[in-house]
Amino acid sequence: AAIGPSSNGIWLSANSGATWNRAGPSARWASIAMSSEGTTIAAVVGNTFETGNIFVSTDSGVVWTENTSIGRKRWNGVTISADGTKMAAVEGANSNPGSIWLSVDSGTHWNEATTTGAPKVWRAIASSLDLSKIVAVEGSSVYDSGHGGNIWRSSDAGASWVEDTTVGAKKRWEVVASSSNGLVLAAGVYEEASNGQGNIWWSTDGGANWAEDSSVVVPKRWKGITISSDGSQIAAVDLAMEEAGNIWLSQGPPTFEPPTPEPTPEPPTPEPPRSCCSIDPRATDEWCVAQDGTCMNDVY
Repeated sequence: AAIGPSSNGIWLSANSGATWNRAGPSARWASIAMSSEGTTIAAVVGNTFETGNIFVSTDSGVVWTENTSIGRKRWNGVTISADGTKMAAVEGANSNPGSIWLSVDSGTHWNEATTTGAPKVWRAIASSLDLSKIVAVEGSSVYDSGHGGNIWRSSDAGASWVEDTTVGAKKRWEVVASSSNGLVLAAGVYEEASNGQGNIWWSTDGGANWAEDSSVVVPKRWKGITISSDGSQIAAVDLAMEEAGNIWLSQGPPTFEPPTPEPTPEPPTPEPPRSCCSIDPRATDEWCVAQDGTCMNDVY
């Protein structure tokens, strides 16, 4: 499944991309996700300047249902479980920060995640196949400056969230992807204050540790990323403001070596108690302390 630019439609393929057919209403689609069998599809409408709703199809894109129960939002991303029953979506813009929303009934009802603090400019979201592990990134609307953020992850289907601050200064994260088991993650930066563009960051342990990948040499404005089910194949696209961008392919994440902990120093060996007397081993008389308790050196 794919979404068209501007007010174009949703496009679906049933033959691995050989041919495509248009489906769904015309809208400013922001993101789309599909269950493993392609039966359940979720798509969200919105951008920096326009609000919209979540649309769900449970018949491979023939009929679409618009969910209006939580109001129109500036939606930016959506992810779905393999069986299509669980969904998560993110929204927000600089002028109107938003939240992470969760559904456990194929998008019929949605609940707002309340453990991520104040509203944020959520840019993208990804998950493991069962949606038990979720990763979301905050950043800034594409045409706005500032408002950088961090990577957030949940290991309990969105019930609680942990903010990752190990990657240094806040960044304008734009895209994120996950392998099927949620262990291999990749997140792309749209812009950093230091150089105007950014790199892709990797994690191979579910987000506990992150490493910056600078193999592209020149930082880019990353706009899309995806990972194969086993995490061995990755594809990403960059956006150049005045010219066409490129597609980048990688044979899996770079080898990540977590920092080696400093060895624990051995405790110092206590010195034996010192005597104030020197005992000559040849002496037969080892008396060396005077009757008044003072030391009597060289007394045999």
